[in-house]
Amino acid sequence: MFEKYGYWKTNGLKFENKVKALIYSSQIGTKVEFVYHDEVWKKFDRSVLGKVSLNQLYRERAQQLRDSYDYLILYYSGGADSHNVLMSFINNNIKLDEIVVKWPKPLVDGKLYTPNTKDNTSRNIWSEWDYTIKPSLDWLKSNHRDIKITIKDYTEKITIKALESIFEISNHNRAGLLQSFATFDNNITKRKTGHIFGIDKPSLTYLDDNLYMFFNDLSTTMLYADKPDDADPNDIECFYWTPDMPLLAFEMAYQVGEYYNINKDKRKFLKFDTALNLSVQFQNDVCKSICYDTWDHKKFQADKPLSATRQDKWFWFFECEEFELLRDAFISNTINLTSNIDERHLNNFNSSAPGFRTLGSDLYFIRKMNV
Repeated sequence: MFEKYGYWKTNGLKFENKVKALIYSSQIGTKVEFVYHDEVWKKFDRSVLGKVSLNQLYRERAQQLRDSYDYLILYYSGGADSHNVLMSFINNNIKLDEIVVKWPKPLVDGKLYTPNTKDNTSRNIWSEWDYTIKPSLDWLKSNHRDIKITIKDYTEKITIKALESIFEISNHNRAGLLQSFATFDNNITKRKTGHIFGIDKPSLTYLDDNLYMFFNDLSTTMLYADKPDDADPNDIECFYWTPDMPLLAFEMAYQVGEYYNINKDKRKFLKFDTALNLSVQFQNDVCKSICYDTWDHKKFQADKPLSATRQDKWFWFFECEEFELLRDAFISNTINLTSNIDERHLNNFNSSAPGFRTLGSDLYFIRKMNV
């Protein structure tokens, strides 16, 4: 049983694959739980919180990864999380070997959308290439030529046959996980290679005047979908949500928690409910402003997708005629799969492509809040 990314538990059984856990749970009517290194967070000493800067912890985490691997690859989206990881290496003169950007080539070539900065909805997320990602890559090419840049088109290997087996890899049925078909050859098989992902900002909730942190399986299952086919699963690394440095995740949550401690009227955004997308977006914006001084808040960045299956973000896949056969295969496979899963586990149950509900881990106490 491989548990580095967490696992799902139902009826006393552990599942590495969420889909299988949901199907089994639907058959016998039990609850499904997500477990993510529970023993690490429960025994953490909270007395050390508030005594060290986040930038120092980012530096220590970057060095920890450098000391653990011969070759380091950062999977760079251009967003605040992965950009802060990039700058944590650069600002501290810690060597980073390569960054990989996964992006659909039809959009890079200027098809399917018109770049603009006036639309902040997730439908316009593709403008991040023009106004955020490409400028960062150009800056790297000029100022840090030692960092290899790889741009990988994750549409090139999408086939009907591949879509039929997508849920053997992916644990959330959303079109975004088509990314799982992006692989690349880096000729580094003889070196121990660390694959770094900027997962993730703190997930917080507020109950009975207490602030808690938790981990959600939507973020961690991205690792299943995005990792290269030939990568050793043990070498996939969350930069922030790591049991190898629990202080980092707790300190991020603690510092963000101070904002909600002061701004009592904003605590309404701390309710954990996947239907409350406004809350998710608000929490993300607050976390960015508090946790990352490497992020230029004038940069263009679109909002998080609202659709459980990302049909807003991935409109080109769902709407363009050239993807009709692939789209039909994806939707058909989704319907066949979710027909075996109980409605309580699904979002958009009556849609053509329902999505799995996001599950949170146990709650871990951060602090008592001012009443």
